[in-house]
Amino acid sequence: MVAKQFGDNPEGFLGTVRANKFNHKDKVMLLGDAAHAITPFFGQGTNCSFEDCLVLSTLWDLHAGPPDTATQENVSMVFEEFDRMRRPSSNAIADMALENFDEMMVKVADPRFNLQKEVENRIENTYPEQFRSRYAMVCYGGLGNVTYKAAFDLGAIQKDILVELTKGLEPGPGQAEKVSMDTALRLIQERLVPAQKALEIDLSTVNHELEVPEKMALPRARL
Repeated sequence: MVAKQFGDNPEGFLGTVRANKFNHKDKVMLLGDAAHAITPFFGQGTNCSFEDCLVLSTLWDLHAGPPDTATQENVSMVFEEFDRMRRPSSNAIADMALENFDEMMVKVADPRFNLQKEVENRIENTYPEQFRSRYAMVCYGGLGNVTYKAAFDLGAIQKDILVELTKGLEPGPGQAEKVSMDTALRLIQERLVPAQKALEIDLSTVNHELEVPEKMALPRARL
């Protein structure tokens, strides 16, 4: 029976849904997978949809009020602001999910990639409030303005730093320990900290033990 069911069912497919607009004025609003279905390789599809609900609820409370008193103009404002806030982050997590698939499929067998990951781990443990891996920002971020879009942008800068720090090193046991943490801190302060300040990022909030508040403070930096 199982073999027959397996043979009779066609292959499924994994795809990414991107919309150039989540709403139409105050009439229609797309949320969750209807707006931004993503591949499962970062494990964030459901969480991204929950964030949609939290952001929309918070915006509604701020700008529209009780449903029986909300005006057409206020609802339109909520929908437009939601679209402006959420599309960059939903596109960012879609891109990161695809990139993570490439990492899992190919890069984990690349010695240089693994060396950079070892160095990344050293830096993150040494300077946790100045440098957090993209994985940590994605999985434990959200507060402190650590949105998916912020994680995507900061991750690109961090990758360049790791490439520079490991330049000239041959991958192998003990090579990550040869990287100077003083040099790492200098590069972080020169390249990463200005970007964090521009996005008003607080990396101290990237902590898997923190509880999510009942009401979210909306991101200060409009991404």
